[in-house]
Amino acid sequence: MFLINELLALKEDTSKEAIFHIDTPELRVIEAKTKHAVGFFNEIYFEDEEYQPFKYGIGCYFVIRNVPKQYDVIRISFKSKQFITRSNIRVTLPELRNLCHHFPQLYDVFEVQAKKEGILACVKYDHFTVEDLTKSMGNFYKHQTGRRSHQTAYIDMSKFKPWFDSLFGAGHMLPDKLQQAFVAAATKTSTSLALLHRDIMPRFDPMLVCELFLSVKGSGISYMGLEVDEVVKYLLKDKAAVMKLLDELLPDPGPHNTTISSDMSFNSAVNELISTGVDLSPYINDEKAVLIGAGAGADALKKMNIKVDDELATKVITRNPARIKEFESFSELNINKLKEKARVALLARAGKR
Repeated sequence: MFLINELLALKEDTSKEAIFHIDTPELRVIEAKTKHAVGFFNEIYFEDEEYQPFKYGIGCYFVIRNVPKQYDVIRISFKSKQFITRSNIRVTLPELRNLCHHFPQLYDVFEVQAKKEGILACVKYDHFTVEDLTKSMGNFYKHQTGRRSHQTAYIDMSKFKPWFDSLFGAGHMLPDKLQQAFVAAATKTSTSLALLHRDIMPRFDPMLVCELFLSVKGSGISYMGLEVDEVVKYLLKDKAAVMKLLDELLPDPGPHNTTISSDMSFNSAVNELISTGVDLSPYINDEKAVLIGAGAGADALKKMNIKVDDELATKVITRNPARIKEFESFSELNINKLKEKARVALLARAGKR
């Protein structure tokens, strides 16, 4: 054993004082289980005594990495959320995640206590549960906002992103199971908006982002801080996600609906899509174009880069005769023909009442 002198300095039954989980030339991990052991290893590895067992409790881990010319030591206490180097520098949660990623055996040593204290940076991705994430996100939310739950509370992304990266690392898409678990937890803790930030969305599948966006929109949660244009741009990575967005935001009320042009939610959705500045015309089929023209008018079609020809105008007028005047500005159209279409449509509709 590399630490025979330390072992001899402890009481005879060392397992009650400390556990040497890993003891190799590259990495040593010691769990100090008593005040005596905590004080002992503090004296060995730390010049300044900052950890106070009577205040923070016992159960410290000392992680010793063999680096050139010296030992690099980190003192870890999950209960008091203290992660300190021998130079008295705090170790961030992303750094703790990177340490575990570099030495995967640390996950096995830390996981039980890390989960208990909500430090999921030391838990393997595939070991996360919805309950774990809900608890962790709830703690973050409460700490950041001072509330357990409030739909319009603002999430500070300068704090959320480092916290998120501490759980999952940075820059890569999460496994499917983990994506689903995280979204479920976010929904429970009113932090859904934070997942729709441009720096967080790329970690999730576009279809899941679409579903999350629609759930937020339908829940009445304030759009505080949400960049809708960034969400729509991200959905362009997946045609199916864009089509789902359009189908949900611009539903067809049925062939005999006469209130489409006065449907405020429909017109609001059209204006919201226009305001993003994202060209969605390649994803808008003829049926959806007719719906937009009948509901929001010719100007909306123009703003959405949808070309209006005689066939489309005829279908729009047939669907909503009240739009006839808006299409007189298109000189290439047969206005008289459209007016006749509108008259016939109105008579037919009146006959069905």
